[in-house]
Amino acid sequence: MDTELKVSGVMTAPRHEIVLARNYIEIAMRSAGVPLMISGGVFYGQCMQRAFEKLIRDGVDVAITVDFDSMFLGSDVHRLLSKLVNYDLDAVASLQCRRGKRFPLMTIAGQTSQVIDGSPFEVSTAHFGLTAINLHKLKDVPKPWFFSQPDANGEWSGDRIDDDIWFWKQWRDAGLKISIDPQTKIGHMEEMVTVFDDEMNPQHVYPLDWAEDSYGEKKKNGTLVYVGANIGGEHLDKLIEKHERCYLFEPQPFAAEKLRQTVGKLEGVEVIQAACGADEGLFDLTIYNEMGLSSSLGKMTQQAKDSFSDFDLEEREIIKVNVWNLLEWLEANGIETIETLVIDAQGMDLTILKTLSPLIETGAIQNIQCEADGVGFTHYEGLPSNSETEFQEFMSQFGWYTGDRADGRLNIQPDLIWKLTGEVQCLTVT
Repeated sequence: MDTELKVSGVMTAPRHEIVLARNYIEIAMRSAGVPLMISGGVFYGQCMQRAFEKLIRDGVDVAITVDFDSMFLGSDVHRLLSKLVNYDLDAVASLQCRRGKRFPLMTIAGQTSQVIDGSPFEVSTAHFGLTAINLHKLKDVPKPWFFSQPDANGEWSGDRIDDDIWFWKQWRDAGLKISIDPQTKIGHMEEMVTVFDDEMNPQHVYPLDWAEDSYGEKKKNGTLVYVGANIGGEHLDKLIEKHERCYLFEPQPFAAEKLRQTVGKLEGVEVIQAACGADEGLFDLTIYNEMGLSSSLGKMTQQAKDSFSDFDLEEREIIKVNVWNLLEWLEANGIETIETLVIDAQGMDLTILKTLSPLIETGAIQNIQCEADGVGFTHYEGLPSNSETEFQEFMSQFGWYTGDRADGRLNIQPDLIWKLTGEVQCLTVT
């Protein structure tokens, strides 16, 4: 920290707060050598403005704003101050995740993505979770610095302006800039709901998502395409409940007939007795289980048979099945967008996903789930690679998707999921 600068922390706090966060905030500020002034009260904007005014009267050069639910280190404070001075910035905020979202607390007018090269970049609005503000610039900004404004209908929704956003509006109107330092990444404490799924694996859900799923109106929306639906089950039933149109591909005759007898009778559900691949035509399908489990266009490896020995997987029969190129089938049936795509095609998942590149490139698929081969494991031979590594390499070129592993899956055969996002994304440049 520049010893010539007089610096002070400022934070508003409720009457009751998160003790754990407060403890670490005080540890971080002490280790950074920055005193922390607490402004308590029910009106956030009033407390913040009074605190800033006092710091200016006391001759403080830089204010480090802190939210009571921020988690950071003293080194984060030093780094932020260093960026403010070395880049001659008006104000610079840390990189902090939104509560209940996977995206950063910032907006950039007219942009939904931001390339990161390690340097601070300009934004339209930021936060006060851990932000360095040049008080010599602030004292000339017209007041009020904080103000809440309803929308055109006088309601607190839609285009309303909250206190913090008003501050940044006044800041920009005064000709000043706000930046984000992507190298200063801090935590954001929040509540989570932990529930067990059907396999007794704990799932962590944001409270609002839990409430929406538990109490929200169950609306069917969009199209489901499920490749390798087999005979169905609870997972498929839940997906059908959420989607307006459902197209279920299953090449194995016994399983396809079961689907027709059950979910195939529901409105908006169509069962297509066919496999999917890169090439179309009649191909051999090997069935490895009396129930049709693990039916594949490839040949199961001994490694897979040994790994899943409880399922009695031995070659039962080989039948001829129709294979469709999924992209061509979708185009022929006038399907331009997909809400949810599930591929469980026994070794053909990545091959099928690659055929849909034109839809992925345009963001026409919202949610994707595929089954991959884990590191050092090959489920089927005689097929193109279905490795998790190649899945990640393929999807990494589409920066508008965020990916993860589904919880509770085996490492040798993980389910991989990707979600399309229209929010500001941080794309790292190497």
